[in-house]
Amino acid sequence: MALSAGGDTKKFWDILDKRLTTCHLALKTWHDRLLGVSSNSSSIMWQNGGLDVLDCDKPIDNVLCDSSHSSLLLGIAGMNETCMVIRKEGCNGEKGMKFAVKIIKHINDRLEEWTISDNIGYKIAETYDCDTVTAFTEALKVRFGEVPGITDKGYITGGAAANDDDVSEALARCKLIQEQIPVHSMYQLDSEVLCNGDNSNAIIKEIYDMGISVTFDNKADKCTDCGYEGRMNIVTDKKTGILGWICPECGNTDTNRMIIQRKRASFTEQGQTLSQCELAELRENDN
Repeated sequence: MALSAGGDTKKFWDILDKRLTTCHLALKTWHDRLLGVSSNSSSIMWQNGGLDVLDCDKPIDNVLCDSSHSSLLLGIAGMNETCMVIRKEGCNGEKGMKFAVKIIKHINDRLEEWTISDNIGYKIAETYDCDTVTAFTEALKVRFGEVPGITDKGYITGGAAANDDDVSEALARCKLIQEQIPVHSMYQLDSEVLCNGDNSNAIIKEIYDMGISVTFDNKADKCTDCGYEGRMNIVTDKKTGILGWICPECGNTDTNRMIIQRKRASFTEQGQTLSQCELAELRENDN
């Protein structure tokens, strides 16, 4: 949206409102397709307490149309890139952070309006959805070409993340966002930061004192060829230009003989299933 607006702030807000209207329609359509569905469709969810305790053959409509039971998430991505285009600095800068908070608050205000009008709980969250992020990344590059720091990285960041952060500054930014709205964690902390005993206690205490939500990325990989346990590296194949995994100990590049896990948002994924966009982002974060 920032690129479509050509960096113009007024045009950006106009485009954002139009896109939010489209998102509202899409989310509502998704929700309405469930109307009339019988509780028999998933007895463990609708009859045995997963989401409710309904009688057999009873429609789930009453649960769907109750904001205390039914909720829809609107995922955001590329906030850091948006701030770079509009404010000429990312979310780790003062002007960029203020603009990011303003955007998130604007989106959340719209979600609250939808919650009241539709009686459905709309919430905002960062997204690492592989297919969505990959599609947007490729489409941006096709439409706008290689924009330095925006479309030339091979990925767009999730939530209000910004790479190469000082941990304390990143946590402070996370707190600033979560003070505005009760949003899902906007900061993912590398678990290796906690390996140093002196730092780990201080960081955990800082998170606890701030009262914020932070996710931890565990990078305990293993190569079944040589038995190496640690971090698998991400490298570019010189012939194909495709990103892939390599064991730093023996040089094994066959992911079928590796155990790789990475935390994306609130979910742990197998490293072998990550897209090229996600690998590009992980490699930059590792560096």
